[in-house]
Amino acid sequence: MSVTIEIATAELRTENPADPGHHLKPGGRDEVSAEIERLRSRGAVAHVLVVDRGDPLAHILTAWDALGYDADHDLLLVYDTHDWVGRGWGLDDAKITRVLDEARPHQRTTYAHALVGALQRLADARFARKDDSVSLVWPITGGVGIAALGAVIGLAIRRRHRIAEEGLANLGEARASAERAYSEVMLASEELPGGAAELQLRAAELKKRIDDVVRRVEADPARGTDPVEIGRLRQLENELAALHSTVLQKEKR
Repeated sequence: MSVTIEIATAELRTENPADPGHHLKPGGRDEVSAEIERLRSRGAVAHVLVVDRGDPLAHILTAWDALGYDADHDLLLVYDTHDWVGRGWGLDDAKITRVLDEARPHQRTTYAHALVGALQRLADARFARKDDSVSLVWPITGGVGIAALGAVIGLAIRRRHRIAEEGLANLGEARASAERAYSEVMLASEELPGGAAELQLRAAELKKRIDDVVRRVEADPARGTDPVEIGRLRQLENELAALHSTVLQKEKR
């Protein structure tokens, strides 16, 4: 079915993620819903609409106006299982386009995993923008002492922002690699005759531990420069890689 503005508006008012064409599998839908809730808990409200490939994405994005979303508070992400467009979270069109281009998967993955990756990258951009907007206003009446103090504090704030940006960058790279390993396990296990519930359960447990590390670092981005935290993500990635090898061996039997 081709998704019209009317369908998009109606679906987004009742479902999130909205998927009128049922492109997401039940588990994938749960994965996207969990990410939407995680972001909501941090004050970032995301609305996701999955449409058919070939649907006019830019036109469907205008459903935003009918839904009355807030440009700073809300995000609308429209995905056609191949390409996407977005609006909101205080990000300009050029920034959103750049972030979504960077989020585009370079290898086979699930629709849900692609959506979660895009949401996470947009959230990183959103929170980085809010950090950059923080400024201090100093009274003019303080003389040289206050000016010097202001310079020192300004330097400390810039250093804190730099460390936070470096931490988020490290987190983004390690998280993307670990979640790619998770996606490979889930995709490969679907090819096994009769399924692989036990392997998928183990992969889900490892993914939960990845999410726990991600939440800690997002709450305190400076942790992203801590080799211990990034090492935890790398270790979980290695465990998923080993699990993937197990799945591949079972496929050969």
